[in-house]
Amino acid sequence: MEKVEEVKRALADQFDISMASSFPNNVEITSNEAHKGKAILRYQQMMNLDFEEIFAFGDGGNDLAQFEVATTSVAMGNAPLDIQQKADLITKTNDEDGFAYAVCHLLKLTKTRDVISMT
Repeated sequence: MEKVEEVKRALADQFDISMASSFPNNVEITSNEAHKGKAILRYQQMMNLDFEEIFAFGDGGNDLAQFEVATTSVAMGNAPLDIQQKADLITKTNDEDGFAYAVCHLLKLTKTRDVISMT
């Protein structure tokens, strides 16, 4: 993990890139134009759509860019604490069907109690 931080520091502000980690022991390097947040906005533009709501779900650092463009961001219960702190809601873990649980909560399909609001 020390080497991952070393790579991040060495590349910071050197190139037009985005760096994220889906796990603490890796670094994902992509173009600034190739991350999930911009992909959502690009899809909206290509399809000539106007989204009233955007729900973004994630459990890693590579999901933070989509959290920024979402109207509601949802971190999985198994996400690292720093990811959870950037989300609007935290749901159950992937192993506990957290995605389905959160969708039911967000769409008011059932009464759920374990989704924690961070706002």
